[in-house]
Amino acid sequence: MTKRQVITVIVAGILVLAIIISGYVFRESLFPEEIPLREEPTYENLLEDESVEYTPEVPEEVTTTTPAKNEAPASSNPSLDTKIRFYNLQASSAGFEPSQISVISGDSVNVEFTALDGDYDLDFPYLGAYFSVTREGQTRTLPFDTSMSGTFKFSCRDFCPAEGRILGTLVVLPRE
Repeated sequence: MTKRQVITVIVAGILVLAIIISGYVFRESLFPEEIPLREEPTYENLLEDESVEYTPEVPEEVTTTTPAKNEAPASSNPSLDTKIRFYNLQASSAGFEPSQISVISGDSVNVEFTALDGDYDLDFPYLGAYFSVTREGQTRTLPFDTSMSGTFKFSCRDFCPAEGRILGTLVVLPRE
């Protein structure tokens, strides 16, 4: 080995040793011993915390479905009790109307979304259902299925009123 190669190996060894020592010294700040667990989402968290999009809880006061504009059987099989339910949902600077929709797990939902006083979008993040911008006065239909019960947050995401983000909840009741 040449003198230059020996020096390169020694410098590389010193750098590796320095990295190992600094990793040991700063380990506590990088990897704390106890990592706090995220609290299980609740209905109250859903209403208060914008990062919570879903909770398996169903509010006790919600016992029936929101009356649908129209509904039809979702299957020609009479033993299946699932339905397709149609709802009107309007967005304005005052919020969503209605601000809460309740359905039964397993039903298909068609939301006819109307932007009243500006341009809005509609996002059901946990369900993966999203409408890009809906122009003022325009109505669009957003279909999606509900396979699990719980409470889901919906909101405007990118096109919201000047007053800020508006929120609503979709409550999916368990099928009995």
